[in-house]
Amino acid sequence: MKTFKPGQYAAVVKEAAEGCDYTIGCAEKTIPLAATTPEDAAKEVAELLQEDYGYPDADGGIKHVLIVTVATVMSQSEVFALMSDEKDDEEDEATAARRRQYETLKREFGQ
Repeated sequence: MKTFKPGQYAAVVKEAAEGCDYTIGCAEKTIPLAATTPEDAAKEVAELLQEDYGYPDADGGIKHVLIVTVATVMSQSEVFALMSDEKDDEEDEATAARRRQYETLKREFGQ
């Protein structure tokens, strides 16, 4: 398993060929980089593309490459916890809206 750290550079490589085993993202990989500057990241990616794909001499093979900076690293459980918190907030807002509507109707009909 690849490990990433906040602030680290990474390359997201999308291969030109889409035909694989119907797995989502099977023609895409994210590669952690050792570079500490954008310029060094670009040089490192160029070297990786030369080694792995024969780029720029080989035709095709790569659809695009993105060099990104890792902002946050979270475990799957942390992501699910955030999603759960957001859902709870949405439900709280929906409940508050229904309560306001109820109070308005109660005043209107004198209950």
